[in-house]
Amino acid sequence: MMKLKIIMTMAIMYCFFLIVTNRRGSGNNNNKKPEQTTESATSYFEGYQPPHNISPSPPSPHNISSSLILPQPTTTPVPHPPPPSHRRCSAEHDIRSNGFRMVQQVEEIISLISERNDGRVLQRREHPRKLIQGMTFDCEEWMMEIKLNELGTVVDHFIIVEGAYTLQNTRREQCFPRIAKSNERIEKWMDKIVYVYDEQPITGFTYWEAEVYYRDLIGLAGLRQIDDLAEEDLVVITDMDELPHPNFLWVLKSYDGFRTPINLRMLWSYYSFKWMNTVAWSVNAIVSVGELSLAGNKTNQVRFNLLSTSSTWTTGPTMIVGWHCSWCMPTEKFIDKMAHFAHSELNQDRFRDVRWLDHMREQGLWFPDSAPNGCVQTEVQVPKYVEMNVERFQQLC
Repeated sequence: MMKLKIIMTMAIMYCFFLIVTNRRGSGNNNNKKPEQTTESATSYFEGYQPPHNISPSPPSPHNISSSLILPQPTTTPVPHPPPPSHRRCSAEHDIRSNGFRMVQQVEEIISLISERNDGRVLQRREHPRKLIQGMTFDCEEWMMEIKLNELGTVVDHFIIVEGAYTLQNTRREQCFPRIAKSNERIEKWMDKIVYVYDEQPITGFTYWEAEVYYRDLIGLAGLRQIDDLAEEDLVVITDMDELPHPNFLWVLKSYDGFRTPINLRMLWSYYSFKWMNTVAWSVNAIVSVGELSLAGNKTNQVRFNLLSTSSTWTTGPTMIVGWHCSWCMPTEKFIDKMAHFAHSELNQDRFRDVRWLDHMREQGLWFPDSAPNGCVQTEVQVPKYVEMNVERFQQLC
């Protein structure tokens, strides 16, 4: 009798375990929650409104209609079905519109830069200036590979900054040496890379301090390792998912006659280069070495337009010169990003269901509010390196 009771008890416990496991979903297998700083961030950033109209209480991923069959997570990228016809971009936001067409031809770039600089004609330099691309790194292997290979023949030096702490000020694993060693498409550019790894804890952290600290290291720790820089050489400060067009950078490298600092206008897409936002991305990104030195080489001041040297000129509104590809990584890497990037308010268990994230990606629904804000142009504009390696980057096309 006692054995029967034990068997029945174990059966009940096993059934309970299965129910709980199914409710949690595949994204919540790790019960240990990462250290969070949401409370202190809220008190520091009082009145902060999350960007992109994010609802303060985003819908739970488990509120998806029960009639919807979610795709199963997979480690092998598969082609996505074409979007519904009503998700095609309108003429205003299509490639046919100057406001959302990538300017790629050198002659057109030169003409538009002259137009944006009071009609001054650009003059070809006898010797190209140096071009330094600086960026922080958090294991975004796909975008790192794309960026190095798309810009590698134009950029003279890449400065890559990696820290021992996430942008939420939690300890993280160093990954650049491992990724570079295992990926020959990245390793071949090591001669051009200045790698900075910082192990210092972020003091006085409340919200954005870690991002500011690591971005400043591009100038404070990386730039000083490059010899023979002239004041007229250019530093490009972008996040890993922001990619200027190589022809635009080549013109800046090879010609005189434009003003700096420069604000770049980019196509802004989610999950891939396919799902495009109808709002273009704008970022302060390019400054001369001389201007940066007047700011103490604090490269974050470029990003937030805090330089006092001169007024910034922008490539907009009709000159798209790059891509901003948000969340352009394997879906399973989304969960790591949530625990690492500055928006700690989105680091929540309810967003870690990989099946739900796969569904969001496939349908072009913005994270985390599930809104269908994206559209697909009649011709998807992708970087040349991605176009040449479609099989490798199927999830990005």
